[in-house]
Amino acid sequence: LFAALSEIAVNVVIIAFLAVFFAWQPSVYRSGVLALVPQDKRSTIGQAVDRSAMAIRNWLAGQTISMVVVFFSTLISLLLVGMHYAVLLAFISGVLTFVPTLGPFLSGVAIVIAGLSVSVELGLYGLGVYILIQFLETYLVTPLVQNEAVHLPPAATLGAQLVGGAIFGTLGFAFAVPLAAALRALVPELYVDRITQPKV
Repeated sequence: LFAALSEIAVNVVIIAFLAVFFAWQPSVYRSGVLALVPQDKRSTIGQAVDRSAMAIRNWLAGQTISMVVVFFSTLISLLLVGMHYAVLLAFISGVLTFVPTLGPFLSGVAIVIAGLSVSVELGLYGLGVYILIQFLETYLVTPLVQNEAVHLPPAATLGAQLVGGAIFGTLGFAFAVPLAAALRALVPELYVDRITQPKV
């Protein structure tokens, strides 16, 4: 289990770096995209790409803060209850926070199993730590750090993950949310704003 979770965590780190490269250097990819569209459409498409990059950048900043908070909170909590492999479990929990819905669940399973491998009591402590950390992350940390970032409804988040996972597997599931954030910025720019503009 730990080997599988570690592999998933490594994949998440790779995906995060790819998202960071796109979000922080959009001009590199912007020029390539604009070269594929007609001259008269480049201004509109360019603005849409810029908004998309900003959306991903904001989402990544918020998720990075959440990952750091979850790592340290989980580490301290696990050390207090005497959990084995506390650093590894906290690292996995922090990294998997990048993947909403599935990531926290997998990290919680790992914590509980690690506790049960020692004793039932420690397994219950692990379950308590998982519930506490996820409560704080869901209702306190994420709302605060994402206040100025991209807000995706839970149904849209889960739907994007299911579609991405069905088409591209684990990588698609992990990368679905930042892509959904980008699309959320693209659709108003390329479609909604244009059809709602008054005709002259």
